Amino acid sequence: MTETTNTIINEIGDSLVAVLIDESCDVSIKEQMTIILCYVDKRGYDGASNIQGEFNGLKTLIMKDNEYAIYVHCFAHQLQLTLIVIAKKHNKISVFFNLVSDVVNVVGASSKRRDILREKQVAKIVEPLKNGELSRRLGLNHETKLKRAGDTRWCSHYDTLISLIVMFSSVINVLEIVDKDDSKREQRFEACTLLEST
Repeated sequence: MTETTNTIINEIGDSLVAVLIDESCDVSIKEQMTIILCYVDKRGYDGASNIQGEFNGLKTLIMKDNEYAIYVHCFAHQLQLTLIVIAKKHNKISVFFNLVSDVVNVVGASSKRRDILREKQVAKIVEPLKNGELSRRLGLNHETKLKRAGDTRWCSHYDTLISLIVMFSSVINVLEIVDKDDSKREQRFEACTLLEST
């Protein structure tokens, strides 16, 4: 850790730095904090959208210092953001992804439900594994959690759909359990609605 810190300090020198601190939930819904240090080293600068600011972004500061610097925004990131915006403008696609999001939220709403999902999925694959019908290598057949989609990466929507397809029968089992649970009326209603939609 000390070696990494010293390397970063040497690369920064007296240059400008930016610190970004954010939190998000991991797959077990535990909050995780990320600290990101952005700086310009001797090899160049990042192409993230927050750096390209027309008036006060890092791009502008560098262009003032060196008018010949070339700025190229990450095309793959632009394409992913464009796909998400276009998809949300089509009603049927938007409704579909809202439905998928609701399923993931209801099934993953508590650690108890996530545990039930994991148990159902494991029970579903144990017998085929014993019979040699499934490969023992880690892969799609071994999914035990639903992945949440994020709006900055189109591939996260794909990952969510794949995990939902692989675990569909187990997800339905969890929704049926929630639908019969008397303790939370609102959740029962959501589960019932989602079961009717599938």
